Amino acid sequence: MLVKDMFLALVCLELAVYSYAFTFSWFHLMIILMILELFMLKLYFMSVLLFSVGPGSFFTFLFITLSVAEASVAISLLTMLVRLHGNDFMMLTFI
Repeated sequence: MLVKDMFLALVCLELAVYSYAFTFSWFHLMIILMILELFMLKLYFMSVLLFSVGPGSFFTFLFITLSVAEASVAISLLTMLVRLHGNDFMMLTFI
């Protein structure tokens, strides 16, 4: 029981550090996306630890599906941002 409590305290401390980093780096899009993915991973670990959710349960599949959907929305927003505000030009020269 002591190990479980220590792990829970460590996860809560990590979530506090991630939320601190999230609030002070709101203008760096890649860092925000990585922090959001770490939030999802820590929430999964906390749910497995606290609620004794097994790896084959319905909650696990639902949580992973929502995490993948969040990641795909984030990568599409990042792609749109780069396409709208990027300044990379390709010059094709034929020799």
